[in-house]
Amino acid sequence: MPIASLPIPDSRFPTPDSRFPTPDSRLPIPDSRFPIYRYRNRNTNKQPSVVD
Repeated sequence: MPIASLPIPDSRFPTPDSRFPTPDSRLPIPDSRFPIYRYRNRNTNKQPSVVD
């Protein structure tokens, strides 16, 4: 499970962890697994569409 690997990078990189509570956003590998990255891209594309 990726959950077990999450706390491992936390101790390695404490700086990014304090900024982002989820290291998933920092690593590109978990991004593809989690839909969070997709939602970010969709929001960016939706913003200009809504403005128009």
